[in-house]
Amino acid sequence: MLGNFYHVVYFWLKEPDNQAVRNQFLSNITGFLDQVDEIVTRHLGSPAPTYRSVIDSSYTFSLILSFKNKKEQDIYQEHTPTKSSLLTLRRCGKRCRSMIRKFYSR
Repeated sequence: MLGNFYHVVYFWLKEPDNQAVRNQFLSNITGFLDQVDEIVTRHLGSPAPTYRSVIDSSYTFSLILSFKNKKEQDIYQEHTPTKSSLLTLRRCGKRCRSMIRKFYSR
């Protein structure tokens, strides 16, 4: 089953070229995502090498999570691993932007 309620986050690391920082970030984020049962699908990645003026590839990583519905996403937001991991992730990050979207199927 695919979720139709999405949480999209872009991360800019303080030291994007430091492989140790990147590895720590990836380890922390995947570690906490593994603990959240409400997530239906997850995609974690970095910008593709696409160089067009309309593409913003200034971020270091992006995360797309899908949930069955808003209720499941709200549970995720209050999940203990989510809150504790955010503190760890903030140490690596320079900034983070989050969006929540609901998609409608035909």
